Amino acid sequence: MVQNFSSEEQNQAILNAVNATVPAGILVVRVEDGEIILANAEAHRILGAGVTEIFGDTWGRMFTRAEDRQDILVQFTGSGELREREVEIVLPGGEPAWIMISMTSVDSAYDDLLVMTLIEITNVKTLQTEAQQSSLAKSRFLSNMSHELRTPLNAVLGFSQLLEGDPDQPLTKDQAECVNLIWRSGRHLLKLVDDVLDLTKIEDGNLKVFFDPVDPGQLLEDCLQLISEKAEDASVTVVLNDIPDLLVLGDAKRLRQIFMNLLSNAVKYNRPEGQVVIAAAATADDMLEISFTDTGDGISEEHLQNLFERFSKLDNKKSEAEGIGVGLVMAKKLVEAMSGRLNVVSEVGKGSTFSVCIPLATSGD
Repeated sequence: MVQNFSSEEQNQAILNAVNATVPAGILVVRVEDGEIILANAEAHRILGAGVTEIFGDTWGRMFTRAEDRQDILVQFTGSGELREREVEIVLPGGEPAWIMISMTSVDSAYDDLLVMTLIEITNVKTLQTEAQQSSLAKSRFLSNMSHELRTPLNAVLGFSQLLEGDPDQPLTKDQAECVNLIWRSGRHLLKLVDDVLDLTKIEDGNLKVFFDPVDPGQLLEDCLQLISEKAEDASVTVVLNDIPDLLVLGDAKRLRQIFMNLLSNAVKYNRPEGQVVIAAAATADDMLEISFTDTGDGISEEHLQNLFERFSKLDNKKSEAEGIGVGLVMAKKLVEAMSGRLNVVSEVGKGSTFSVCIPLATSGD
């Protein structure tokens, strides 16, 4: 319960205590001339004693970028509202720092006033920079490693095909099975390498996405043919419902990649004698929603939270399944690159539904 003090001295004492202890710089500024009429200890530490009004040279010199100061002054003299603007400054001792500035107007019977808060966020920005540099280093490593792996892998695949197709020295049945296993394993590993390369390109912003009218129904039929053998081996039935005769605006190659990933997962993480249902419908916001519903074990709430992180698989109980856990990350980023969205709902013990929403193509596309 908050107690209201009737004594003006008590209220002032409480205000002074708050100003002295709050871990943020607080300024009360007069709008007419920009004069700082109140500053707490933290504000003095950040600004120094030389800053007395925000139109002055001392205030201006503290900003690393002149446009930051100008933008703040525009807000100050305009709406008087500013929310969490991050700016780089130079502290009185010459050290660089980052602060977050907010301000709001105050009703006053005498002068028009603004309250400004200054929160130093240098440590946060430093951690963000270090995290970005670490992520960039990992992406470069993965990209370089993937390029280095492609050359010997292509050689293995090429020689396996030469062995398999040499009419002068035909292979025995056992040899042919071994060569076929080498070829299939090499193709699988090459796909994983390509996935990692694509992911690093997406995260670096270097993956090109083309926008053309695409028939999703035809793409889904193609994917169904490609997955049929795998579904049969897993004793899973794939049902393709009627797809609306509509075109979407996207990249056909990348859409096929997304559909194959979701369809492959729906088969891979299903149960024997299970089912995958593919359906589609137009949405109110001019998109086509394509859903892939399986009858697998479902995904727990804990796994759902990490579902779209790199190298995170759908279900630890099936960690022996093929893949390295980048397919869903790539699918989500590719969908978003085409101005779409990827959603998932799941119930443990009943299954999951992954839904891809892609903008519909218009007559002018």
